Amino acid sequence: MGSFVIAVNAILPITAMILLGVLTGRTGMISKQSFREFNRFVFRFSLPLTLFMNIVSADLRSMMDPKLILYCFVCITATALVGMLVMRRSSLPDSKKGVIVQDLIRGNFVILGPPLVQSIYGDAAAGIPSLLAAWFVPYFNLAATLILERYSGEKSDLAHTVIHVLKNPMIMAALAAIFLQLLHISLPSMVMNVLTTANRMTTPLALFVLGGLFEFSSLRENAKILGVFCFVRLIVLPLISLSGAVLLGYREAVLVSILVLMGGPIAVSSYAMSVEMKGDGDLAAQIILVSTILVIPTFIAGVTILGTLGYL
Repeated sequence: MGSFVIAVNAILPITAMILLGVLTGRTGMISKQSFREFNRFVFRFSLPLTLFMNIVSADLRSMMDPKLILYCFVCITATALVGMLVMRRSSLPDSKKGVIVQDLIRGNFVILGPPLVQSIYGDAAAGIPSLLAAWFVPYFNLAATLILERYSGEKSDLAHTVIHVLKNPMIMAALAAIFLQLLHISLPSMVMNVLTTANRMTTPLALFVLGGLFEFSSLRENAKILGVFCFVRLIVLPLISLSGAVLLGYREAVLVSILVLMGGPIAVSSYAMSVEMKGDGDLAAQIILVSTILVIPTFIAGVTILGTLGYL
């Protein structure tokens, strides 16, 4: 029962904001064009700001567990590479392929990871998901940019691809934050207060916009894709990655963190990036919503099974 309450408390606010966007869009209170403009704002300002704040606020030097970082890096990268190999045999359009591959690795870890771990193990264990978020949120965004660029339909050489990636707002924000970290430059407290306040709107605004642009008409068309994707993302990937982590000797909070990292619902940021980089926005939105709903029973099952086996 405890795991059910934890999962619901973590997922319900996300679902509520998406549904509010759906209701607002369906009633015409805000036009589709306005939602598209909001989405552009989210992609070019809000999401880069969140990424910047996550990196610049983290103490990366104290967040070192090389074995854990390497293991998660291998899991994420292998998932993306296998996904791209599978897509080579698929007849789906590139706009769908790019969304599927990036979403396989891009979970909503920042929002769900720390709360779930803290709910089970308390504040003392919060450093583990914070460690993973500090290292892998930037990596998610870099990998997603490269993947979507690969499936954008534009033929380009390596130099063009590199320039296009570097011009991506998410990558620019990450590089700026890393630059400040490397030079040990601290922003004035007044500036940080302003940025922190602005950053609070990112997640609710992104979820609201996703709901406003959600299209039900293509749900039937994408039903098979959604079913296979959620089975792989919410069941297969966490099963494989958790099995490996157990064999490596990891237990308790680390396993819960990996459960969310590899088996959590898809990050809302993937929608804005998909739309801006010529991916299938409808499919991206549907994956986010469906995975967010289905993750409640899979989280409960994951936590229950790990606990029953004595790993928690």
